[in-house]
Amino acid sequence: MYQLVKIPTDKIRSAWPDVSPLLQKVVDVAPDELTLEGILNRVLKKQEDLMVVTLENTIVAAFTIGIHKVDTGKKQLCIPVISGDDMPQWLADITEQVADLARDYGCYQVKALGARKGWSKVFKEYGATNGNRCTLSINI
Repeated sequence: MYQLVKIPTDKIRSAWPDVSPLLQKVVDVAPDELTLEGILNRVLKKQEDLMVVTLENTIVAAFTIGIHKVDTGKKQLCIPVISGDDMPQWLADITEQVADLARDYGCYQVKALGARKGWSKVFKEYGATNGNRCTLSINI
């Protein structure tokens, strides 16, 4: 089973060589918006948390999460950056773990930002809706 693991702030620099090649794939797709340095700075400053998906101690995906409070006072768990190999293999295990994490944080929704158009088909079976062409939302 794939596991979702939060990288503690004091371990981010030591995990970075394993995580950054995965995140570089996102930077390559959105070079006008993202840099590895920017992602690293946000997680080191605790503006976002660095998460990894593992299988038998091997990192297969990496992403960041942040909590966003909307005007009504409700909270969303936002995923601004996500990248990994073989997503269909780990998505089912991780979707439920992310939903559980969102509930633990008192969030009513999980939002993946900057989602590629093709993701809507994949995430639809998990209850995702498109807020717009770049956002996928799953109410929990």
